Amino acid sequence: MQPLLLTRLRKQPLCSDKVRGDTLAAVEEKLGGLRRRVLMNAFSGQLVPQDPNDEPASALLDRILGTR
Repeated sequence: MQPLLLTRLRKQPLCSDKVRGDTLAAVEEKLGGLRRRVLMNAFSGQLVPQDPNDEPASALLDRILGTR
């Protein structure tokens, strides 16, 4: 996810006043915060719509362990 995000960010012109005045270190810090938020949302299931018909992770793990 992060490489795709960085690729997209690099293609965008840095024209906003907020970004234009920032140093590279400040931009990197903001990207780090963005990465933390994306991971937090990913692990809490907020990045994509959830399907109520999906089986719980515990059931999937039981199936995987049962096939070994």
